[in-house]
Amino acid sequence: MDESVDDVTLLNCTGVMMLQINPLRNLSSLWTLNRSEIVELLDLALDEVDNLQDPIRRTTIRDFISECLFPASRPYDLAWWQKLVWTVIFAAMLSVSTGGNIIVMWIVLGKYCINTKATRMLKHFLRSRSSSTV
Repeated sequence: MDESVDDVTLLNCTGVMMLQINPLRNLSSLWTLNRSEIVELLDLALDEVDNLQDPIRRTTIRDFISECLFPASRPYDLAWWQKLVWTVIFAAMLSVSTGGNIIVMWIVLGKYCINTKATRMLKHFLRSRSSSTV
């Protein structure tokens, strides 16, 4: 284990992995160990993981410890200006759709409609459609 992983991350990842292997394990003495003892404990725990019968659980624990110790970069983390652009775009879309739905409901529920059965059914249909999109 190289020195690129700080001690606190190594300690926390080892503790969480030990709890994933055996949730009833007492980890209070883990804080008293130094770096080399934690690395030895991690090596023993990974050997214990290799002896597990369930290959899915073994893969999950190995993937967890590698991602915990060496986290990958976040490829979908947008810059602040990209978040601002998308927020403005979605706000414009929301205001246009809300305004359109309000206009449709105003026309449908307005006093200028003829009160026949067909227009009443059309009113109910359009009202439910426009209120469901809001």
